[in-house]
Amino acid sequence: MAALLRDLGAGVIDSDEQAHEVLNTREVRRTLVEWWGERVCPDGQNVDRREIARIVFDAPAELGRLEGLLYPKIAERRDLLIERMENDPAIQAIALDSPKLLEAGLHPMCDALIVVDAPADVRRARLARSRGWSAEEVERREKRQMPINEKRAKADYVLINNSDLESLKPAIQDVFRSLTEKFRATSPS
Repeated sequence: MAALLRDLGAGVIDSDEQAHEVLNTREVRRTLVEWWGERVCPDGQNVDRREIARIVFDAPAELGRLEGLLYPKIAERRDLLIERMENDPAIQAIALDSPKLLEAGLHPMCDALIVVDAPADVRRARLARSRGWSAEEVERREKRQMPINEKRAKADYVLINNSDLESLKPAIQDVFRSLTEKFRATSPS
């Protein structure tokens, strides 16, 4: 969905991308090695995200500690990107692409919440293909997120994507058009 929004003129802030960048900063790598040892950064340069996942997804306290380290740094980067995007006349809207947007308390920053959903088997197959995760890994990670039914209940727009991005494109275009028209109508000239 983020790629489609970008094609329509939205500036997209990818929370996963921001987290990966922050995770590999020298300061964060050093902290993670202090906490969990060399196994989390075996080459001294790159964090082993799979090892981090093994640690934090089995221990909620460790996940909380990791989020406490990363979230403020991600917020700084996000705020800078938002400021740049707000001053770029080519950008018609800003989209926060975040699987844990609600859990991280970012929804008050948003004018609208769009949830893209798919049946569980479709989600699992996509994540197995794109990230190499097993069904068990997907289930483990989903347990750390708000249930999809709760996300749907909080959403302004719920889009179902049973197929591919091309099939989702008309719905995204409609939502984007609706939101940008609404914003133009309520913005002071």
